[in-house]
Amino acid sequence: ITYAGYDTRDKEACAIKELFRGETVTRGRDGKTVAVNAGKERMFSHGIRRFMEEAHILNKLNGIENVVRITDYFQENNTAYFVMEYVKGMTLRDFVKKNGGAVPLGEACRIICKTGKVLDFIHRRYGIFHRDISPENILIEPDGEPKLIDFGNAKSYMRDVEKNMSIVLKPGFAPPEQYTGKNQGPWTDVYSLAGVFYFITTGIKVPPATERLAGAGYTPLSGLVPQCRPEISDAVDRGLSLDIRTRLQSTAELADALELYTPADVLREISESAEPYVALWHGGDLQDVWRLPPDAEMVVGRDPQNSNIVIEGENQISKRHCLVTYDSHMCGFQVTDISTNGIFCGQEKLIKEREYRIEPGEKLRLGKAGFVIEVGVN
Repeated sequence: ITYAGYDTRDKEACAIKELFRGETVTRGRDGKTVAVNAGKERMFSHGIRRFMEEAHILNKLNGIENVVRITDYFQENNTAYFVMEYVKGMTLRDFVKKNGGAVPLGEACRIICKTGKVLDFIHRRYGIFHRDISPENILIEPDGEPKLIDFGNAKSYMRDVEKNMSIVLKPGFAPPEQYTGKNQGPWTDVYSLAGVFYFITTGIKVPPATERLAGAGYTPLSGLVPQCRPEISDAVDRGLSLDIRTRLQSTAELADALELYTPADVLREISESAEPYVALWHGGDLQDVWRLPPDAEMVVGRDPQNSNIVIEGENQISKRHCLVTYDSHMCGFQVTDISTNGIFCGQEKLIKEREYRIEPGEKLRLGKAGFVIEVGVN
């Protein structure tokens, strides 16, 4: 169970993860203590050991960018806990849904490149691989940065000593070796990461490895994403090789391939044909629409002398309320609050002067005036 909490010492929000497996334990009358069900003692003891292993791994990785940070871990109430930073945002799977079922190629390359590089660093520096890379275990923060979570299935690897490992997998993202528990290593995370990239750019999962071994195929990425260069598609295919001998051996190789062949010219072609805009709504009615020149910083506010997009006659709108930019390279929008009364995305108030990456179709409320701006691309 994961709780939202508040750290009274450091004065910040946090997340608290508690080991509470419903089939093995019940809650005591005090509402806190955990009582182990009869016959489940050994299973729960193993669970605590694995849970604390995850906390220990995360503690090792503290300070690494793009990995969730742990601040404490301990045993209490006859169970175990660890405390993590509270990460705002959404899972990569929800991010895909928000983008209509597929993430634009440039954005997908950026997310997977960053994730691949941090994974490679963890592999080389700490000898740990994740074994559960999936869209659920990558969070996307409000500024667009990916963050790895859930190292509960992580293992250290010693190729000559540790030959067999527990079988933990997600069909569609797990390579064949995870079904046998043998010959796992950094290449295991390569397969999963390539599968994630395929999924977020197409909205389609690669068939489970067992079905692929039986003859099931998949359409190469270049056949589903027209702007995808053959080099990117080939790198993904090599990352998804069923044979570990022919598979890319490190997540850095996959990241480098995506970074090297992230087609700036193709993205430029997309951005040249795209028409980014900002629409103004009030009371559910569309008020006006402005064309947004790519890569130009536009000011939204009520002062005609200092704003490009002017909302007149409303004191809740600051003279210079926010900055909006369409990044043609990443095919996405950036918004910065510079106002007095703030900007709200849903119920969340954006942090002033912090740049947020937002996606086409996103709506932002300006202060409490009832005015909403929507960014989009035709």
